[in-house]
Amino acid sequence: MYIKLLKIRDFKSIKNLEIHLDKQFSILTGINNSGKTTILEALSLWVECFEKLLNIAQRSVTGKYLKGDYILGPTNNKYFNFDEINSVRCPDFEDIFRNRDVKRSVMIEAIVVNEEKGKEQNIGFSISNSTNTRYVISLIGEKTFDYRLFNVLFSQLANGGVSSYFASPVASIEQREDFVTDPILTDAIRQRHSYQYIRNRIYKLYHSSVFKRFQEDLSFVLYGTASAVHIVLRSQSDINKDKRVVITYSIGRETVEKDLALLGSGTLQVIEILLDLYHQSDERRDLNLVLLDEPDSHIHRDIQERLIQTLNRSGASNQVVITTHNESLIRTASPANLFHVDGTGLGVVRCLYKKELPKLNSPHFSGPYPALDTPVIRSINSTSNGLDFISAIEADKIVFVEGDDDARLLYRLFNNNIANKNTKLMFWVMGGVSKVLDKVDMYQAFFSDIKNAQTLWEKSILVFDRDRLTDNHLKALQDGLQDKKSLPNYAHKEYTQESVYLTDLHLLAVLLSVSIEAVGLKPLADVETALQTAMTAQEVVIKSRFDSARLDEQFVKQYKGMYLEKLDKVFGCKVATSDIKLEHELQAYYEAQPAVRLSNKEDLVTVVNQALATLGISETVDESIAYTLAQHSSLGTMYPQWEEMVKFMEG
Repeated sequence: MYIKLLKIRDFKSIKNLEIHLDKQFSILTGINNSGKTTILEALSLWVECFEKLLNIAQRSVTGKYLKGDYILGPTNNKYFNFDEINSVRCPDFEDIFRNRDVKRSVMIEAIVVNEEKGKEQNIGFSISNSTNTRYVISLIGEKTFDYRLFNVLFSQLANGGVSSYFASPVASIEQREDFVTDPILTDAIRQRHSYQYIRNRIYKLYHSSVFKRFQEDLSFVLYGTASAVHIVLRSQSDINKDKRVVITYSIGRETVEKDLALLGSGTLQVIEILLDLYHQSDERRDLNLVLLDEPDSHIHRDIQERLIQTLNRSGASNQVVITTHNESLIRTASPANLFHVDGTGLGVVRCLYKKELPKLNSPHFSGPYPALDTPVIRSINSTSNGLDFISAIEADKIVFVEGDDDARLLYRLFNNNIANKNTKLMFWVMGGVSKVLDKVDMYQAFFSDIKNAQTLWEKSILVFDRDRLTDNHLKALQDGLQDKKSLPNYAHKEYTQESVYLTDLHLLAVLLSVSIEAVGLKPLADVETALQTAMTAQEVVIKSRFDSARLDEQFVKQYKGMYLEKLDKVFGCKVATSDIKLEHELQAYYEAQPAVRLSNKEDLVTVVNQALATLGISETVDESIAYTLAQHSSLGTMYPQWEEMVKFMEG
């Protein structure tokens, strides 16, 4: 179970904010005082409201619930003193309300999803002022709330249904620690003081079945391996006999055990975080939130990366939400897990993965395309330089493309159609196939000298349009890039990326129907017929561009200079030939090709606009239609050519 959408209104610095959370692992980024921790507090407060109002119905209410069902809050038990609210840091009663205005009501709603049961429900609470010392906590929409769904959605309401573990950075711990009761421990966790009882928490885990896994994860995060436990925690204390709880540690082959307080702040921080992930089985709930405020504090960058992997892996049993403004941690994370909070307290926050690559207004742009996390990092660190090049170093793949439009289109097609959302691509704009041939030697030499886990060249690939290249010349280019430059590459059979849309007019009709509202109102068969009519007319225009009259001396010389001479120079392909022979070769090739393989993005625009006119739709499209359609492309509306390309990019 997880929270997919959190809505916060009039809570502390937040006016009206929606956050679309990842079901496993969400990283909230932003500058100091942007509201990151406030979002964690809102989640924690939502859990506390849930726990305070949850009880068993003592009688049936017709049409709402039965006696014995779990409900959220009878009207006579909704008043709570200021000091009874433990999940929010508020020195004064008024601090919980936006601008400390007690006339406002705090509203926190969460859409909770149970994937196993295929059900979800919106559960919200309002917190308002009663007497300037007491809060009124109420279920939003109580009169129409579906309690039957509520009792089906949750299966562990007898144990509370939900839980949250809230931790802040740990710099040091107490030198000594007494045993405490579970209620004291629970209250400390709620108030972000769990570090005061870190030994108690370790002791509880020490006597559980999951302690071995806990130590393996601890060794992995700290030392990069779980196969050999490099740090061992032990306890000789007995809660039934001793007042103090003592936890000792040893590292590697050390035989001397030392007190836990002697560990460094970074290691203590990691232990505190992992404790939040390992709840004993009797503490498990349907929804288990782990809220970590700046867990990267005091932690080395390499440890941060392994910690992120561990937190992400724990998402099967926990929903983890953390805050950070650490550039290294942001770079380590997948865009699917990054959520940028801008500090306005308004609007909608979605993961960077859902965002689009920014459209560049720079003509003839070439070089590294700004990564999605670049503006985020720049906003939290205005002095950062070379951000895009660092992104290339840390990417899983560097994808060379011809133009900035190609980068945006490929990014969207790739992310709409892969299962592994953690794959990080960095696009590098080259400026055309001929420019690739001009610069391939330079890039190979430069990228081969820069290495992280592997050289930049080893993780580089090329995706390009074939344009006017014949099959033989395309093969010579691809073979040369692969065999002589060690650059894996991909090109469609069609003229350009946009040409692919015209190869299946039924799929194009489907995509237009979901992309343009007016088209969606028309019968799909009519849309497809209109496209077919427009395409038939445009095929004549397309073929005329490649008739013998157009393939003049200038065309042949241009083709030869752009491609063949460079193939000879770069790869030694020996494909150059006499102008007359090349002219005949090109004429024969273009004449044999179906029009759709020679079409370009201008043809796509023409066909779509003609179809719209035939359908009686006054709206027109421009070249951006290719990107608009790609936004709606998914596994059900994916062209085979793109499936092949995505597999190439992913592999």
